[in-house]
Amino acid sequence: MIRHIALYLLAGMFMTLGLLTGCKQDVDIFIPREGPDPNAVGDIGRFFQKAAQDLQSQVYVTSNDQNTVIQTSKGTQIHCPAGLFVNQNGVAVNGDVELEVLEIFTKSEMIRLNRFPVSSDKNVLDSGGELFLKATQGGEELQLAGDKKMRIETTAPDAVSEMELFYGVNLNDPLAPGNDFFAWEEADGDPNIWNNVNAWEWFDSLGNDWKFGYVFETTQLGWLNIDRFLKEPGLELTQVCLELPDAYDPTNSLALIVFDDLNSVMPLWGDPDQQKFCQINIPVNYSVKLVLISEQGDDNYFYAETPVVVQPDMTVSLLPVSTGFESVLNAIENL
Repeated sequence: MIRHIALYLLAGMFMTLGLLTGCKQDVDIFIPREGPDPNAVGDIGRFFQKAAQDLQSQVYVTSNDQNTVIQTSKGTQIHCPAGLFVNQNGVAVNGDVELEVLEIFTKSEMIRLNRFPVSSDKNVLDSGGELFLKATQGGEELQLAGDKKMRIETTAPDAVSEMELFYGVNLNDPLAPGNDFFAWEEADGDPNIWNNVNAWEWFDSLGNDWKFGYVFETTQLGWLNIDRFLKEPGLELTQVCLELPDAYDPTNSLALIVFDDLNSVMPLWGDPDQQKFCQINIPVNYSVKLVLISEQGDDNYFYAETPVVVQPDMTVSLLPVSTGFESVLNAIENL
């Protein structure tokens, strides 16, 4: 009998311990945050630094003493005639030259590298590809000779007509983040002429076959872009705004309009006073996705996207959700 009572007591003790343990586990259940940590200091610049890490420039070596052809890892072919590269005094250099090349062809790359196809007058451009070119010899930056041109051929099976060559410029605009606005200006200065970019076949001298894409010549290095303006008859343009909670501002967030049927992404600029991100000159009745990427503290990311058809003077509300950096990259890869 005494033995039975002892067993009952032991069983009761274990049951009590189990209940206490169970209560403690219930108390420790993790409840995820619905919004950003109000004490965190976000910086969207950290997103760009991290997102660009595996999209670095490639460096190719070419001789300035003879005609050469460079073919990049993405199939772009660059023709460099002898004597093309000169120093800052305009004197042709001898020997090998290093040519740095960065190529941007997709909407995902535009976002990750913070290079959007927007004209200097804030109009949407449909991009056929962006390039950055920099030539150096012995650490000295070079330029192109005034009497020579660099010929560039890019692969684009769906190349279209009316593309033009644009050069990248940094402009000052009080509405832009940090008042700094990177945009594109036409190389020929005339929106009604588009004869400096051709869509046709070109011969791949390394692969020994024919390819189709864009062919153009440039007289300068730096940022280059192949674009076309939207010129549909009766095209109506409007302002589009994104409304967000208080925690999201231009210092920690990037708001975008991603076009479904164009190779184009346009940034929306933040207005902290109205808690909105807005942009003008958006074509009405175009199918787009409104996207928000926010860095709310180191490695603490929030993301949201929604598909819409642009309507006049449209404002859309978004509530970003917490996610990981890789999830953000996967999302923009599929835009």
